Amino acid sequence: MSVLAVLSMPRPSVRDITQPFVAPAVLQPLAPKALLLAPASRAEPAPEPVALLLSRALYNANALAALQSRAAAGEAGAAYALATLLDSQQTQDEITIPKNNQAAFALYAQAARAGNVEAEFATGRAYQTGRGTAPDATLATAWFRAAALSGFAPAQASLGFAYQTGLGIARDDASAALWYSRAAAQANPAGETALGYLYVFGQGVEQDQFHGLALFLKAAEQNFGPAFLALGYCYAQGLGTVQNMSLATQYFLKASEAGVPQAGAALAMLGAAPVQSPPVPALIAEAGTPAGPNGSKF
Repeated sequence: MSVLAVLSMPRPSVRDITQPFVAPAVLQPLAPKALLLAPASRAEPAPEPVALLLSRALYNANALAALQSRAAAGEAGAAYALATLLDSQQTQDEITIPKNNQAAFALYAQAARAGNVEAEFATGRAYQTGRGTAPDATLATAWFRAAALSGFAPAQASLGFAYQTGLGIARDDASAALWYSRAAAQANPAGETALGYLYVFGQGVEQDQFHGLALFLKAAEQNFGPAFLALGYCYAQGLGTVQNMSLATQYFLKASEAGVPQAGAALAMLGAAPVQSPPVPALIAEAGTPAGPNGSKF
C-alpha cells in the first residue's frame, strides 16, 4: 500500500480502538488453490487385448491364467481365443498346452451364445465335422446361418455349401449361389471358387464359363489351392478359355504344392484321358476352411 493511501485513511476513534482489529478481506491470506483441490482418482489400467494374451499364452503362464479367468467371467472373445488353444486342428505346440476338443467345443459354444461371430462359425464347423461334439448337420447349418447373417464371409461360403449339398437343409442351388456370391463379394476365395464352379456348370445361375474362369483367377490371386485346381481343369478342358495343356499342368502343380489332394490324380491323367472335374462340394469341404487366429485352419 502506498504512503499516500496510508495517510488518507481516517484516524480511528477511541471506540474503534477498543474493538478487536479485523483485517480487510483483501488483506486476509488465501490458501493456495492446489491445497483446496481434491486428490485426482487414479484410472484403472485398460485390460490387455485378447489378441496379445493369446500370443503370449503359449509361453507365459500369467497370460494363460488371465485368458482363462476372463473366459470364466463370460468374456466371449477370451473364450473363443482359449478354445483355439485347445483345438486339435490348431498349430500350437501339443506339449505346451494339451489339446482337448471337447473343452474347445464348450468354449466355442459359450462364445457363440454370447454373439461372437467367429465362435458361431467355429461351432458350426464342430457340428459339421463332429470334432469335440456329436455331428449334427442341422445345428451346423443353423450356426453357419447365424454367422452368415452377421456378414462373416467364411460362414456365408459354408452356408452356400450347406444349400448345395443338403447339409441339414433342403438342397437349393439358387440359394447356394446367393450365399457364395455374398462371400465372394468380400473376396473370400472359397466363395469365389465355389461360385465359379456354379457358373461353369450352370447350377443355380445362368451358365457363364467366362465369368466362372474370372472368379477362379480372383481366388488364385490369394494363393487358394482349390482355385489353382479349378484353373487347371478349365485349361485342360477349354472351359471359358482356349485349351492349353501347358497352363493346365502349371496350375495342377500349384494346386499340388498347396496340398490339394485331387491335384495328383489330375496330373496323372494329363495326356492319358480327358481330365474330369471333381464334385464342387468335395473341394469346399476339404479346402474351403478359412485360416484361424494363428494362421492354421480350423
